[in-house]
Amino acid sequence: MSQQPPYRPQYDAQPQQWQQVPAYYQEQQTKKPRTMSKEVKIALITTVGTLLVAIVSGVFALMNRPSPGPPSIVTVNHTPTDKGTTNIGTINVVFNQAIPQPTTTPDNTSVPTSTDVQNPYAQDMQALQFNASLQDNTNPQVKWEESDTTGNTGRSICGFQSRYYHAYATDPKNDSYTSCLAQQTNFADFTYEVQMTIVEGQAGGVFFRSQDSQNSQFSYMFLIKPDGYCALYVVLNSASGPDFKGLVGGTIKRFNTGLQQTNTIAIVVRGSQIDIYVNQIGIARVTD
Repeated sequence: MSQQPPYRPQYDAQPQQWQQVPAYYQEQQTKKPRTMSKEVKIALITTVGTLLVAIVSGVFALMNRPSPGPPSIVTVNHTPTDKGTTNIGTINVVFNQAIPQPTTTPDNTSVPTSTDVQNPYAQDMQALQFNASLQDNTNPQVKWEESDTTGNTGRSICGFQSRYYHAYATDPKNDSYTSCLAQQTNFADFTYEVQMTIVEGQAGGVFFRSQDSQNSQFSYMFLIKPDGYCALYVVLNSASGPDFKGLVGGTIKRFNTGLQQTNTIAIVVRGSQIDIYVNQIGIARVTD
C-alpha cells in the first residue's frame, strides 16, 4: 500500500504549537490518564532508511476496530533514491478491561526505565496481554505478516531478520509507506509507549485508531522528525487516494534531535481524547 504523507501539513486553522497546550500538561512528568472505549489500531512508521524501535519498559497496546483487525508496522519512503526499513524490538501489550471515568488532570508518575516487562500506567490498565520480543513469529497472539521477497533485492517486504521485525518500503521513486500487520490481534482501549531511534531517514512515528470499511481506511498518524518537528494527522485512504488533515503540529522543546538519538513516544486514547507524550512529558491533548 503506497500513500503520500505530507511533512508540513496544511491546517484548517493556524498550526498549534506544542507550547500552546495547558501549562500543567506541558511541564509535568508522564501522567496516568484513564481509559477509553473507542476501538483502535496502532502501527509504527519510518521514512527513508531505518527506524530502530526498542520497547524496553513500556506498553504497546494493540488495536481493535468495528470488525476485528490487526495492528501494523509501517515503513515510509520519502526520497527518489532510498528505501526504508523499520526494525522493531520488544513489544509489550496491555489491554484495558475496565473503563473508569477520566480525570481532568491525570496523576503524575514516571515511566520505568529498566528492561523488565512493566506497565507505566498500572492504575489504568487491567492486564498485560503479552510480551513479544519480535525476534521471531512464534507468538500465536500476534502472527506478524511475513511476505515474499521483493524483486531482485532479496529482502522481505515484511519479515524477521537479525532478531528484528522489518518493514521494507519497496518503491523508492514515490513517497510511500508499507504496512505489515499483526494479523491475530484484536484489542481495544490502549496505552502505547515506544522508545524510538531514527537511525537514518526523515521521520518516524505511529499510526493508531485505524478502522477499515469496504472502500476506505481511517486512522490517525503521529509523525516525528529528527529535528523535533511533530504533527498529528487524520488520514483517510480511499479508492481516490489518501487525504491528510493536520490536527496539531509544532516543534518539541525537550527532544533529542538528530539521527541515532532515542526518544520515547507514548499515545493514550480514551474516547474522543488523544494524549501525546514525548520523553515522559505530556506535549499535546487533542479532542477529535
